[in-house]
Amino acid sequence: MGAGSLFFALRPKKAILADLNSHLIDCYSFVRDRHNGVHSELTRLARTNTERQYYAVRGAYNRSGPSATQAARFIFLNHTCFNGVFRVNRQGAFNVPYGFKQTPNFPSKAHLAAVSAALLKCSLTAADYETVLRGARKDDFIYLDPPYPPLNGTSNFTRYTRFRFAAPEQERLAANVRALDRKGCLLMITNADTPRIRQLYEGFSLFELKVTRFVTYKSVKHRVGELVITNYQPTAFTLGRRLRKLGGRNA
Repeated sequence: MGAGSLFFALRPKKAILADLNSHLIDCYSFVRDRHNGVHSELTRLARTNTERQYYAVRGAYNRSGPSATQAARFIFLNHTCFNGVFRVNRQGAFNVPYGFKQTPNFPSKAHLAAVSAALLKCSLTAADYETVLRGARKDDFIYLDPPYPPLNGTSNFTRYTRFRFAAPEQERLAANVRALDRKGCLLMITNADTPRIRQLYEGFSLFELKVTRFVTYKSVKHRVGELVITNYQPTAFTLGRRLRKLGGRNA
């Protein structure tokens, strides 16, 4: 699911939203079901933005289970950590350092309410994509946004969960995509523009997109190439305009 940009832009009547990152899905679930409670806790946390408080919240986050307060901590940490990165160690503990942001842009009560209303139309699942897609049927539209492989040394980040999304995982994903294509599903995949990714999706429609990476392991922004991969032929002008409105990749 990630940032859910495509879902929130399209607002389909019915959707299954999934991510292996249970922290993310738990946060969305509490925003959907208890957005007022999440906003109340977030307002309390947002009164102070100091390095000392950040590490206190991070410690509490790593000791706690799902709740409206935990969802507020997730949002607080995302907006105050270094470069907005979500990273965990092999034990699953969030370990991103403080970001020294002077004015974090926390979501308003109205924003959380709007997100909650949109999420009421869908189901949220914390699971591997392969498990989720076993029930896919002909003519279902499926959007996949995996962790990207390294791109000219500017993108080498796959630590969204304690399970790493390495090269064999890209191959497993491509094999699943081809199986779904044979089933008659409509598919869109976003990924890095590398020779290996082009090889894995040979025969599919490839739309090249130049975007700026705002979230990297360095404090430098990069203009990089990405691919929008489909098993149908989209209108390039329409696709490009819609993706620009979404702001490219929103990690």
